[in-house]
Amino acid sequence: MVTINRLFTMLLTCVLSGNVDNINELCILPSMVKIPYVTVLQDKNLPTFEEALSFTFPFENTMKTNYEILLKNGKILQAGIELYFYQDKTNHFIEKFYELYALANKEFGEADFTHIYSNPEYQISDLRTYNFKYNDKLFYILTGKANGLPFLIFRVGNLDFYN
Repeated sequence: MVTINRLFTMLLTCVLSGNVDNINELCILPSMVKIPYVTVLQDKNLPTFEEALSFTFPFENTMKTNYEILLKNGKILQAGIELYFYQDKTNHFIEKFYELYALANKEFGEADFTHIYSNPEYQISDLRTYNFKYNDKLFYILTGKANGLPFLIFRVGNLDFYN
């Protein structure tokens, strides 16, 4: 079964130790199915990357999941998970957020809570960002609602590519 703990551990291992040669062993779970990568508006805020892999996978009480891995120079630039919960599963969403936050807090220390905002044009509301930084790695959690559905996004990035 795919759990928040398993996803968190996989992301850290993937970015800390992963590269193009061992990506299948370190970064992909058996239940993940490859799907086409969709470029999003936020990609313009990232350093350039050479390849993007995207997957979906089953996760309890979610209507949609996405896992993406961005590669540059044979290394992992960033890996991230997106979980979109059913509207009537808000309690499950909150439970998974606190579980993830506790794992990140234990691994990286206290988060910098950066902002709360909404963007009605894109039907996004209640966005909250929690940033964690440790040595050469950046981890963040983004929560909010898209079209009324609660979501939980978390990513780990290699700061070497951002400098």
